[in-house]
Amino acid sequence: MAAVVAVVLLATGCSVSGSAEPAPDYTPLMVPADSFPAGPATPVPAPQVAGAVSDITLRPSTGDVNPPECTPAAVDTATAVVLVGPGPAQSSTLTEMVVRSPESLQALASAVRGCPEFRGGPTGQQEIRSELTDELRADGDVTTLALVRTLRSPGSDTVTTVAQWVAQRGDVRLVVQLRMLGTPSDTDNAATADFFATAVAHAFGGKP
Repeated sequence: MAAVVAVVLLATGCSVSGSAEPAPDYTPLMVPADSFPAGPATPVPAPQVAGAVSDITLRPSTGDVNPPECTPAAVDTATAVVLVGPGPAQSSTLTEMVVRSPESLQALASAVRGCPEFRGGPTGQQEIRSELTDELRADGDVTTLALVRTLRSPGSDTVTTVAQWVAQRGDVRLVVQLRMLGTPSDTDNAATADFFATAVAHAFGGKP
């Protein structure tokens, strides 16, 4: 009996050890923090990454989305690398995230079209409006799109604009986000789009 138990334990240990997959390190894919255009960025500390991912994806960390079918797809938070720096406008922020995503950009585009308005966000309480600002494009094995969301808390007249440029190759997703109160100017959007091109070139190759 002891021999049988030993064999079972050995087999189990091999199985667990063999199935463990370390999370990929996407740090080399990120634009260097000191290369952000409006000033150096700061890496989001590991304990705060889940909250940052929720702020970017608008998938609630607490609460629910209404209607439920508009719940943003989950990404693999354990793989996320996030840098946050100053944006091109006063009091704005510029964020870059690289993360593993099982959702394709085609599916993301369909989700934005199918749910132009819903209640969600990190706590599930924000009124969110979304629209694509640049349709899905493909350049080799990299696809890109752009979208804008406006966020309003219940009972508040304050509107936060979240403009996102997204690229994906395979299951590796890159997001550049401009976040600010009010509406970004054309100059703000152009500066962020230029940074996105640089980020895509850095992560996936090609010309910025």
